[in-house]
Amino acid sequence: MALTPKQEQSFARWYLAYPNKKAKGEARARWGKLDPDDALTERMIAAIQDQIRERAWKKVAGIWMPEWKLPATWLNKECWEDETQPIPSADAKGSRKAEAAIEAVKRSVDKISRNKNGEQEDNDRDLGLPEGDIPF
Repeated sequence: MALTPKQEQSFARWYLAYPNKKAKGEARARWGKLDPDDALTERMIAAIQDQIRERAWKKVAGIWMPEWKLPATWLNKECWEDETQPIPSADAKGSRKAEAAIEAVKRSVDKISRNKNGEQEDNDRDLGLPEGDIPF
């Protein structure tokens, strides 16, 4: 089933935010079945941004995270409803390295939020962290 122009537009916005760019056709088909309204699409995009933040700070802290789900799986499992852990404050970490990492994560999410031109961003790698300073 083909998406309507409105569904295609909202899918494109969501897919741009989603960091795992695989099996797009399956994700598009699932999107058509879900047919989320604008409010749900925004909730989904916000959830992706929260999940990107969580993954980034956990990576910096050396906490293992599984690979991103395929986009259709994320939609099927309604992962926008998943709870995330907030970024620990720099004071709790007690180091400039942690503070720099937290700021880099915030910049990365801001960059994703500002990207409205359809440009592809590498959300996981382009965190702006000082190379070699953070053990990944």
